[in-house]
Amino acid sequence: MITEQSALSAVRFGYGLRPGQTAPADPIGIENELTAAMDVLPAFPAEGIPSRRQSAVTYFKDRKSIRASYEGAELQSAMRTLRQDAQARLVQDSVARIAQAVDSPFGFAERLASFWTDHFSVSFRKNDDMKLFTPLYEAEAIRPNMSARYSVLLRAATLHPAMIIYLDQWRSVGPHSARAGKNNGLNENHGRELLELHTVGAGSGYTQADVRQASYILTGLTLDGPRAATRFDDKRAEPGSFSVLGKSYGGDQRQMADVDAFLDDLSVRPETARYISTKLAAYFMRPEPPQDLVEAMTASWAATDGDLSAVYLTMLSWPEALTLPPQNVKQPFDYIVSCMRAMGVEGGLLMSDEKLGQSVNGMLRNLGQPVWDPPSPEGFETGAASWINGHQLAGRIVIARRLISRFGKTLEPAAFAVEALGPFLSENTQTLVRRAPNRMAALTLVLASPEFNLR
Repeated sequence: MITEQSALSAVRFGYGLRPGQTAPADPIGIENELTAAMDVLPAFPAEGIPSRRQSAVTYFKDRKSIRASYEGAELQSAMRTLRQDAQARLVQDSVARIAQAVDSPFGFAERLASFWTDHFSVSFRKNDDMKLFTPLYEAEAIRPNMSARYSVLLRAATLHPAMIIYLDQWRSVGPHSARAGKNNGLNENHGRELLELHTVGAGSGYTQADVRQASYILTGLTLDGPRAATRFDDKRAEPGSFSVLGKSYGGDQRQMADVDAFLDDLSVRPETARYISTKLAAYFMRPEPPQDLVEAMTASWAATDGDLSAVYLTMLSWPEALTLPPQNVKQPFDYIVSCMRAMGVEGGLLMSDEKLGQSVNGMLRNLGQPVWDPPSPEGFETGAASWINGHQLAGRIVIARRLISRFGKTLEPAAFAVEALGPFLSENTQTLVRRAPNRMAALTLVLASPEFNLR
């Protein structure tokens, strides 16, 4: 039987137990999973990162051509075809995202990808462009930089076209810039979320004046449609020097270096270290993270200039990391992926069976956590009350039954309970499974059990 440390590793730092996979039972082993995962290309975008970049370039070119060549019903028809193609790519990528989490032996890397994608939230629902950019954003901005210094990850996320579009940075123009009056004026969305959500955090002491000054610094960042990339346009940038949290940036000749310096400074501020260390500890350990752990992670951040690998290792090496029983409620994505892992489902099946893939996508929508579609820049809710209530529990039971009907036809309930829950299987759940009136009810009880719904 799997050891308690290995089971905790799989459940706390991965997407749950899977037959034939044994999670590492020590901090170095878990950290090594992340290193190994860096050599594996994500399964999305399905066409590959370079090809998706080219698809985005072609998309912008085609849209411009359509608008110049058609009008009326013909324009609407051509634009509908363009949108449908973007939607089809998004659906394929969403299924690939789920399938990768189901299959991957690198559970810690997959969970970190979910954490950081939520921390730097964007949504495909913003506009049609985002259906192409959102999968690309996770694949090229988030995943390759999860073990770098935070300054590298922050810069990659902040400057990606997906973030520039999502937070309306492409609309922001300095009121005294060369393009003043020709566009929408200053937009503070990106400056506000950069401080409140991505770095120092709400309540850390920044003011509305800091938000506005940050927004001035970011002017100049815009979208280069023909290249499907972000660029710095000094004609859109507000001239002058700007002060945020006591440091000044900029000058009469604004340049990209102003933004880089600003992001670098934010990444190593003690408020940023504490805020993100607290979020990481809460995500992996328990809703109210231990202060000694947060202090240790914050100290590692300061000692290494935000080296995320060092911060993770501090968390993984905390004495209770592989002894504390699961404390956090699984969010819907966690739940559905862990159900399929427990049943030994192959992710490739989701990719090869279009109807099945769309069905699993629909399950996530029904439970309120569709892939790449958080409700706001704050990401998805994290509290237990949001995910464990009457509606959620009823929905999880319905989904568990659907998954069992599709994948669990050969499962024997008592053995499945041991396989799915390992050392967390309680006597109460064993008894309920044994006394269940039929096989479907018994298997459903395993996936609906309190211990299966915790991570």
